[in-house]
Amino acid sequence: LENSSVTPARVRLLVESGELDKAAEEALQCALQLLDEQRAHKALEVLDLVVHRPERINQPWELLGELYLLHARCGLMVRPTDVATARSLARAQRLLEESPLRPRVELARARAQWVIGHYPNYRKYLETAWAAVNEVGDDRTAFTVAEHLGHAYLWAGQPRVAGRWFEQARERAKRARDIKLMSRAELATASWLYHKGELSG
Repeated sequence: LENSSVTPARVRLLVESGELDKAAEEALQCALQLLDEQRAHKALEVLDLVVHRPERINQPWELLGELYLLHARCGLMVRPTDVATARSLARAQRLLEESPLRPRVELARARAQWVIGHYPNYRKYLETAWAAVNEVGDDRTAFTVAEHLGHAYLWAGQPRVAGRWFEQARERAKRARDIKLMSRAELATASWLYHKGELSG
């Protein structure tokens, strides 16, 4: 196993071999790669192999928290009403309360509220995520939070507030020096201008 690349098959083999500690570590790496490739279903399958065995995993709480957070994020994309998704989110919240990853937990909690259609709570958790992200200086997460807040206020009929959040998103994308985020920021701004009837601006 030592020379194998990190793949879903390798994670499964590690689990079947009883190497749960190593399986948890590699499941996280594998799932992050799959999610980056827009393969949330497959990432969730990999994470499912390990998250249901917490008592058998001897890893730092930060890694376990990140594992549960990623499981919750994928679950919200693939099976948002599954009780396992809510359970993983709750475990991530407990484990990462004092972690630099806390803004991402709050962002996931916001998405959970959006899934059930509770938009006031969606905005509330986004604003909590924004306060938390400013404490840790994570520009990529800050971009995502600001982008979501812009859309949330646009849907709520508050275009001026939305515009301020979209400007924050553009600023964080520039600070992150991420071309993909910059493109998303421009698209969000275009959406805002369209709603205002100023798309040519």
